[in-house]
Amino acid sequence: MPTDVSGLLATFQSPGAAARAIRELRGTGVQGIRAAMPAPYHEVEAALGNPPSQIGWWTLGGAIVGLASGYALTCWTSADWPLVIGGKPIVSPIPYTVIAFECMVLIGALVNLVAVLTSAFVGRRRARMPQRPAFSQNRIGVFVPCASGTAEGSCEMILRREGAEEVERAEA
Repeated sequence: MPTDVSGLLATFQSPGAAARAIRELRGTGVQGIRAAMPAPYHEVEAALGNPPSQIGWWTLGGAIVGLASGYALTCWTSADWPLVIGGKPIVSPIPYTVIAFECMVLIGALVNLVAVLTSAFVGRRRARMPQRPAFSQNRIGVFVPCASGTAEGSCEMILRREGAEEVERAEA
């Protein structure tokens, strides 16, 4: 479990201003900057520099396994219990596409659920972020961990210059 860290918590109205502030703070060497947003703003996520999630690749793998298993299930079932109707082929993949699609969606969704739960509960512990109700409504919060008074002053100056509506001292 991460220990409590003190720093500055800034509130921004614009994602562009928050991203500029984060980029400038990272340029000065500040590490461990965190953000809370009501929606995923890609420019803020890019400014934070976090690696992209691997959950999409797990979901794609699950969908491919589901598609293959859907076709395998229907072809195996038809071959195991052949019903000859009017001389048509026993195994006919075209009509099996609907079942294969449903299996793809089902298994892909289940793998996605397992990947999300695994990353949330078993994965690496993320550093905490101070919460405010505005961060869930229409504002973006940026937490900057600062150790010394001099660094805190320069961080606050950068945050205010980039358009922070409010800057306060907070514990995470």
